[in-house]
Amino acid sequence: MEIGLFVAGALIGWIISFYFYKKSSDELRSEAAELRKLSVIMLNALEDLKMVKLNRDAEGNIIGRHVTRSMVEHIGPASDSVSAVLNRNSEG
Repeated sequence: MEIGLFVAGALIGWIISFYFYKKSSDELRSEAAELRKLSVIMLNALEDLKMVKLNRDAEGNIIGRHVTRSMVEHIGPASDSVSAVLNRNSEG
């Protein structure tokens, strides 16, 4: 009787553990795919700004990159300053 209860408890524990393992694995896979898409979008934007040159394979997938400009070169020296004023319109 005790061995049967032990086996039943172990089986129930394994089923619960497997359920949460599968759920977290699927969520991780989905999150990684979304981050991969966002990374490609950011790299394409940097390539459009001519800040990087992307190396692609025959199918067009990004396989590497070469940095052509630094942010300091693109924006300017750190000693430059920028100021902005926000005017709120009461009609908007």
